[in-house]
Amino acid sequence: MNAISKEFGQVLNINESEILSCEHIGGLSNKNYLFKTTKGDFVYRKASQNEFINRHHEYKILKYIQEFDVKTLFFDKDSGDKITIFLPSAKILQIPLNDKILSELAFTLASLHVKKTTFNSKFDFINECEKYEKNISIKNLSTDFLTIKKNFLQTFKTHEFITTLTLCHNDLVLENILLHGDKIHIIDWEFSSLNHPSWDLAVLFLEANLTPYQEKYFLKNYLKIANQTAKMQDISQEIKLQKRAYKIICYLWAMSKSKEDKAFLTYANQSLSWLRFKK
Repeated sequence: MNAISKEFGQVLNINESEILSCEHIGGLSNKNYLFKTTKGDFVYRKASQNEFINRHHEYKILKYIQEFDVKTLFFDKDSGDKITIFLPSAKILQIPLNDKILSELAFTLASLHVKKTTFNSKFDFINECEKYEKNISIKNLSTDFLTIKKNFLQTFKTHEFITTLTLCHNDLVLENILLHGDKIHIIDWEFSSLNHPSWDLAVLFLEANLTPYQEKYFLKNYLKIANQTAKMQDISQEIKLQKRAYKIICYLWAMSKSKEDKAFLTYANQSLSWLRFKK
């Protein structure tokens, strides 16, 4: 912990005597530390290093998403280490979500999805699958999964997307969404790119475990702002497709992570169970 404190202090020009405490506050892909100092409180993200994350890419994204993220004070585009201010009253979203939070979420995501950008990196579902599969022995993949993925790709490759490409977060798990008063903050943008917004909506709907009523309520509010001309019914069908795509990625991601920690096999099996029983 002393080494972490020294790194943190050097970046923000804070002496060791001015650091009151350092606490590890979690993180899945990264490790996050809460520093309380005489100059304020900060979160120091020590970024993981792996082939699936391009930190230079994340650095470029930052200038487009400042209004959605927590204020960033430091970002190392080589390592991905990052320091933000700490919002003491901010909380990770907890389910079930009420209508007020759903409305605010719809406004925030729609505002992101209409954001003008010259960023040109695009999310490619098939390429993402292949990246994870290179890191997994084929014998470790469920035969059920391979059949499900093969059948799904036949549908996916012929699907004509009705939502237009926009800047998307691509990893809207609840741990990446903070509620600070009435404002929504979205953090950890390392997977963001141009994508069909139906992907972000599919991920959010699954991770927040929304009911059909809540999904409809969300879309009604979202479409008031989002620059999408498709009908709600058609977008709902595209979200349904994207849910299966997301769960396929979840399974492959967890299987890849299970090489380091067998606990990820539980998450992989949960994703596979969803794919088996949800149509």
